[in-house]
Amino acid sequence: MGKPTFRRKQKITDAKFQLEVGLHLVGWLYLYIVVTAVAINIPALKSLLSADVADPEYVEAVLAVRSFSRFVLIPLVVTFVAMAFHAVLLTHRIAGPMYRVKAVLQQIARREYPERVTFRTKDFLHDVAVEMTTTVQALREDQLRMQRMNGETSEAAQRLVEAADAGVDRAAMAAIAREILEAAERLDRHVAPPESEDDGPMTPPTAEPATAGVEPVSALDV
Repeated sequence: MGKPTFRRKQKITDAKFQLEVGLHLVGWLYLYIVVTAVAINIPALKSLLSADVADPEYVEAVLAVRSFSRFVLIPLVVTFVAMAFHAVLLTHRIAGPMYRVKAVLQQIARREYPERVTFRTKDFLHDVAVEMTTTVQALREDQLRMQRMNGETSEAAQRLVEAADAGVDRAAMAAIAREILEAAERLDRHVAPPESEDDGPMTPPTAEPATAGVEPVSALDV
């Protein structure tokens, strides 16, 4: 089976995210450019503000600013348009994987586990796709394991019901009851959170015995 491909022709996948990141990219770039341009033209700007109109220094300043506008300002406008377009494409390679991650999380919430999580070849965050695939596979295996363990408990409980209906001896019923208890304990250990290595082994709270207040099996009438 070939590797699935995801073709997202729509470049605006997450408008809010892409707009914010795009504005940061273009905005900060142009801030640096404007600051640099002003620093370069400080002498000409001073002459425009202080020199007389008939002064040759004023004329030189006007020519300098005019030349700057013609050969620098217009290319900057073109660069702005190009950078805005590039920002959309760049953020799409991040927003696309984010969109896919949210879709997979929604599947997991519905207890649907995809075989594999993949992004497009040119997308970023491929390591996230690998980790998500590992996580999804672990969840799927855990689900199957819990189903098997629950099946064992249900099977033992069914045998206990059948034994009670058949009127078998108490010792056999007690053995089946112990099987149910052991199966339930295995499932409980499986779903319990792992012990923290820093905090040391977790000590379960003291509880009354499970048989407290319950008649022993030998006293039950079958």
